Amino acid sequence: MLDLASVVARHIKKTWKQPCCTLCGANNWAMNGPFGLVPCGVDERGYVTGYRTAEMGSPVITMVCYECGHTVLLDYSILIGMEP
Repeated sequence: MLDLASVVARHIKKTWKQPCCTLCGANNWAMNGPFGLVPCGVDERGYVTGYRTAEMGSPVITMVCYECGHTVLLDYSILIGMEP
């Protein structure tokens, strides 16, 4: 069984056209997560009205550029081959 780091590395190698950071050009990434990204409710004025339940959230892995801090969210469901 592959560990999470191997799954992420395989996904990036397969799908990212350019592995370097789009902001600074470095190729020095670190993986954090998985985390649950929970969307919040926003009213018509743009104010946050409250958080939704955890079941409505998306599991994500974060890839952080160690040079500039740029962060990319990868949907965990796609990484493991499931529809989000």
